[in-house]
Amino acid sequence: MVLQRLLQRMSCWQKVTSTLKLDVPSNFNLGIRDSLSSAIHDYIVNKALMDWYMITNKEDAKDYADLSAVALQNIHNAFNCRERPVRTEIE
Repeated sequence: MVLQRLLQRMSCWQKVTSTLKLDVPSNFNLGIRDSLSSAIHDYIVNKALMDWYMITNKEDAKDYADLSAVALQNIHNAFNCRERPVRTEIE
């Protein structure tokens, strides 16, 4: 009975989609968009869980704090990734 009520409540949830638009330099490596997107998603999820566990269970909060720190470092690394400029020969 409880499970049935829970499933009914969950079925009315709607999927939320967010878009993040970033201005990047011309030499930004666009090949890392997927890994950057994944790192941003991981950071948001782990940070939200950390905040929740700070209220409900402080021991578990540290695990999510560590995971969000790793995701944040991955974001920084992705933003610092650049393509090497191509030299053109002058004729």
